[in-house]
Order: sequence, then structure tokens, then C-alpha cells
Amino acid sequence: FAPFVAKKKKGEANSQLRFVFWYFLGVGIFSLLMAAGQYTPVYMWFYNLIPGFNHFRWPSKFLQLFIYASAILPAIGFHVLLGRRREHNKPFRQVALAVFSVGSALAVLAFFGYLSLRQSPGLLNTLTGGNFVNTPEHFASTRSDYGQFVFFLACSLAVFALAFKKQISDFWFSSACLLL
Repeated sequence: FAPFVAKKKKGEANSQLRFVFWYFLGVGIFSLLMAAGQYTPVYMWFYNLIPGFNHFRWPSKFLQLFIYASAILPAIGFHVLLGRRREHNKPFRQVALAVFSVGSALAVLAFFGYLSLRQSPGLLNTLTGGNFVNTPEHFASTRSDYGQFVFFLACSLAVFALAFKKQISDFWFSSACLLL
């Protein structure tokens, strides 16, 4: 959704939204660089040169900022995308169709993956390079989590399709997104 927000458009609300977008993008990139710790020169530069910064013993604490920013950025992009839905422009429809097509393909693959998990954990062993802990409790828990992922992906695609076919209003669309 980033190209929709980054594109300049006249209006005060859009410029404020763009500022918030660029701010959280900067926070996300900075926190990811800091969370990498000694593997990036940024963390070591802050650690050695800024007084008091050496009290941050675990750089992974910066992941909290990254998670926050990665939750805000799609919300901003989706807000702008909903606003552009009313304009009926061709590039928007092409992007919406591409997102829906990729999401549908992912949903079909995920569903077949879930079906293959009903018999054995072979798929999980393949995905983890043989490091999957194969106890019955762990396998049942992982299969349940994967089933929830497939269900929520299918529900998200259904809401997305209804919203862009204009079958539901913005209020019900926002409510459905909150529930998901």
C-alpha cells in the first residue's frame, strides 16, 4: 500500500497522512537496523557514541517499535486505498485485482497445505528443514494454528472482494476488518 500513500496529491489531509506514513516508515527502518544489534554498524555507532545508549543491553527490544510501525503502515495504506476506491480510477482497479489474485493463489496453496497436514507432518518437516519437533501435542497445535491462518485468509479475501465490488459500505467493511 506504500505507493498509494507516497504519491503526492493535493489536500491538507493527504499531506498529514503522508507525514505520518514517512515517520512510521523511518521508525520501522531505524528500529529494524537497531534490532540487528552488532550485525549493523548503526547499533554499534549509537552504542559507542551516544551517552547512556550503552544501557540498552538487548537490541532486540527495538523490535517492539518495528512491530508497532509495521502495524500502522498497512493501516495507513489501506485507509488511502479505501479513499481511492471512490474515485473509480483504472490503476486502482488493477492494483486491487493484483492483490486479490495473489491473495487467492496464496489461499488455495495454504488450503492444500492444510489438507496435506491432516495425514502427517511431512510438510512441516520440509518447511523447517527437518527441525520440526514431532510430538503429537506440538503437531496438533501447529495444525490448529495453520487452520486458523487459512480460515482468516479466506475471510479476509471475502471481505476484500465484497468491499471492492461495492457490496458493503465503508462502515461494515471497517467493522469486518476490525473483527478479522
